[in-house]
Amino acid sequence: MAASLLRAALLLALTALSLSAEPPKPELATTFLASLTGKMTGPGSQGAWAQAVSETVAFWPPRNRSRTDITFTPISHAPPAFDLTQYARYDLGKVFDVEDSTGKTVCHEQPSPETMPMPWCDFLDEATYGGQETFEGTLVDLWITEIGSEYRILAVNANDIEKPVYMSTSKGVGEEAETTFLAVRKFIPWPSFDSSYFEVPATCNEVSTLVGQQSRLQVTRSGLRIDSFTSE
Repeated sequence: MAASLLRAALLLALTALSLSAEPPKPELATTFLASLTGKMTGPGSQGAWAQAVSETVAFWPPRNRSRTDITFTPISHAPPAFDLTQYARYDLGKVFDVEDSTGKTVCHEQPSPETMPMPWCDFLDEATYGGQETFEGTLVDLWITEIGSEYRILAVNANDIEKPVYMSTSKGVGEEAETTFLAVRKFIPWPSFDSSYFEVPATCNEVSTLVGQQSRLQVTRSGLRIDSFTSE
């Protein structure tokens, strides 16, 4: 009888230990296609601004290129809605921001970093496990990075840790805080890309291309990363 009770107690202890054990840090695909929706907020001269965001992001590190299609929709005190596509061509040493608003297309050309930043580095390299929560009916593991006044969270599916669920970034404190929240609506790891998807449009080869001038996105939201997966 005593032996049975001892075995039962040991089993309970082992079960509790396994439930409290930290899961392995996820290793997410670095080549992927993802769709995201979310919201950005921040301080402004007319009060806190807010805008809805919809993104499609394609990362192709083997070819040193990425593409981000993004739509901004104002919620309060934000600039008018506009679309922007960023072609990050590290193989060419250039980044092209192609804006489309009020029926006019403008291309802004900037030099790119010498090497392509790897996806997810901002959210995983220095992250620590932050427990679990339920998001839209899905149990998620939270990975948290805190550097100065910047606080980042990456949530992955607790039952499939190679599937990201959402990302959250806050920077600054109080009334000066800027926040970004993006839910991953679709995530396709290791897709077979057609190189034409990353081809820079003809607009960027015209004389009207604005070389070295910041795009409206950069001017309006200094420091904002439209590519939500990598550092600036």
